Amino acid sequence: MLGSVRVFEAVAAADVPALEYASSVGAYSPGRRIARSTSPGPPMAGQRPAYTRGKAYVERFLDSFEQRHPDLRVVRMRPGFLFQRSAEEPPLPACRSNMNKQQLAKALGR
Repeated sequence: MLGSVRVFEAVAAADVPALEYASSVGAYSPGRRIARSTSPGPPMAGQRPAYTRGKAYVERFLDSFEQRHPDLRVVRMRPGFLFQRSAEEPPLPACRSNMNKQQLAKALGR
């Protein structure tokens, strides 16, 4: 997290016009299933794994960073799951389903 903060501060000091931060959908706190989020950042880190807590904390820092640097455009990318062809197993045990590798490839149009 400190590395991200240092990069953000260096970007501001160098007078760079835009900053892109690769976050994660995991930065969002769990909510009601049908609730729609209009928040630009995560509401809270909560009791989640270190990776998602870290992403949430960095995004919270970005909230204050944007206020201190209003002329700097901050873009937050929050990808869901990223897959690659060579992956033999889903990236997380929670992603496992009854689909086998061939069925998944067919569902993805490959």
